[in-house]
Amino acid sequence: QALPVPGLSSHTCARVHGFLGRIVAPLIERRRFLKTKVKAKGDCFDQQQNALKWLLVTCFGYTGYKNARFGRIEAHEAICAWARDILLETIQMAEEDGWVVLHAIVDCVWIQDRGQRTPEQRVHDAHAFAQRVSQRVGIPLEYEDHYRFIGFVPSRVHGAGSLTKYWAYGQHGLKVRGIEERQHSTCGWVAHLQRQALQLLIEHSDDQQGIPTFDGQVAVARLLRQHLNALEKNEVNLLDLVVARRINRELGDFDVATLAHAALLRGRLQGVTVPPGGKVRFAVIASKGTVQHERVLLVEELTGPNPPSGRPDIGHYTALAIRAIWAILAPFGWDEEEVSMGQKRITLESFKGQDESSLSPAN
Repeated sequence: QALPVPGLSSHTCARVHGFLGRIVAPLIERRRFLKTKVKAKGDCFDQQQNALKWLLVTCFGYTGYKNARFGRIEAHEAICAWARDILLETIQMAEEDGWVVLHAIVDCVWIQDRGQRTPEQRVHDAHAFAQRVSQRVGIPLEYEDHYRFIGFVPSRVHGAGSLTKYWAYGQHGLKVRGIEERQHSTCGWVAHLQRQALQLLIEHSDDQQGIPTFDGQVAVARLLRQHLNALEKNEVNLLDLVVARRINRELGDFDVATLAHAALLRGRLQGVTVPPGGKVRFAVIASKGTVQHERVLLVEELTGPNPPSGRPDIGHYTALAIRAIWAILAPFGWDEEEVSMGQKRITLESFKGQDESSLSPAN
């Protein structure tokens, strides 16, 4: 039996269990079992299931690799086609069930009640909806959380919602994906700033409305200014400004004088070697300096017995901080210039909706 792949001219065999399916099936079942054992985020079962998750992601990506020893690009295309078809079917089922789909990507959908259900009824109906989808498509759809509010960060390229960048607050606390606070390259100062900003939004929201108020947004902009003032007064420890960069080439293979290149040069002078695949950690003291190895200070120096003195590059870290706060305020309609100024431009539309927001609570 051959099933036509949605939107493609190829077919999926329903008679023979293929090689890739036989390999990943036990991994999927094992991960499903481990997830039932998780009692707290980060416990041993959670770490094991997360490791299997990334192993499965790698298996999928490898099917599209041109030099893969197994699989073909047609298999990769078919997997994507089936996933897209299932996602579209799930969205249609949600809309028929009285939900508005706020966002959807690969294996997640965020829905909002279109009617007047009570909070308890929303949770009950969301669980029931997940069960119906699971029965319909044959893949378990799990209820994750009931969010008071959720913000999808716009793309800096086209302005539409980014696929993997969002922050939310629900019954299980804060959840962030893709923004600076979650990125391993982000310095502690910026990550702390972003966490504080999200906490301010929580404090300026309530259970009834859910949406953070305009006063909360202004408080976030004010928080940014306080941190920038401390930076300009040299009150921020250089260790809190250490960023990380993954190295993907040897020192002699760099064509552009990047900060990572400057860090590797300084590392060679200090006897610190970072091979390709490793990470170099440093604080930026001159983002546009002409003497390469003097643009940064390595974390090994800053934590040594005789740490060197130096002032951070104000412009470099100011830009990082503004960008991080823009990721928090952008879902409310703030642009980067407004974030930098610390105030929203007053227009007729914004004046009318000053106590409202373009951000919707996700139910």
